[in-house]
Amino acid sequence: MSVSSINPATAQTHKHARGGSSGTSSASGTSGAAASSGSTAASTSTSTSADAPASSTIVTLSPDAQTLASLAAEGVSFSLTSMASLGISASDIANATTPAQQYALAQRVHQGLISHGDLMTPGGSVSQSGFENLVTQFGGTKTQADQLFQSLDTNGDGSVSTDEFLDGMGSTSGDSPVAQSLLELMDTDSSGSVNSSEFINFEMAFAQTENGKA
Repeated sequence: MSVSSINPATAQTHKHARGGSSGTSSASGTSGAAASSGSTAASTSTSTSADAPASSTIVTLSPDAQTLASLAAEGVSFSLTSMASLGISASDIANATTPAQQYALAQRVHQGLISHGDLMTPGGSVSQSGFENLVTQFGGTKTQADQLFQSLDTNGDGSVSTDEFLDGMGSTSGDSPVAQSLLELMDTDSSGSVNSSEFINFEMAFAQTENGKA
């Protein structure tokens, strides 16, 4: 998992300052809280409102995944493998519903991930071709990938940054076309609901693509 750093530009549990998965966890970034199994890295971003392909199927977030979406909106991302090693359970994440609780959770993650390396890179980004590969990994098409890429690349620089990606992930608690497009990709079991593991797996896949590990 990736988590934004609590201390700006800190390795491990980071929350990325603006601009700036199943597996082991580490974090990066400047604001937010995060916990889960695997490396965590995070970055702070604002939610995107750009349009993306609309879906005929409505996919929703489970309660615990909604908490992760809220954290993503604040620049926090996760990885699955470190959840157990950090002593943080799915219920801990689901119960962190207030800013104070989320901050306390982030502090725990920061301490637990200090010895791990970041997955999501502060100030990192994914190219359009890399994003296409990511989307096809999750069953999407190149056309869907390109439409979603254009929506997430809010500054039009030809890449999706960590901040832009987390903005998009944060928007999944809403009902925009971008949110539905992302939720469809994350809903790998086609249940119509994205759980926390599916949410984190997608974040981790982005981080691995960003770091050339996909």
